[in-house]
Amino acid sequence: MKLTQGDIWFTRFSSPTGREQGFDRPSLIVSNDKLNQSLAGHPWRRNGDRE
Repeated sequence: MKLTQGDIWFTRFSSPTGREQGFDRPSLIVSNDKLNQSLAGHPWRRNGDRE
């Protein structure tokens, strides 16, 4: 998986509460590409991985 500044990814945020929407939402990658290549501190998951 390659994250690049300016990309839009669909992200599943935490479980909705109340009237919050509960489906995948678009997310804009704003960090620079050098930081994006570092996986330190990021809980990346692939499609189908359990929470």
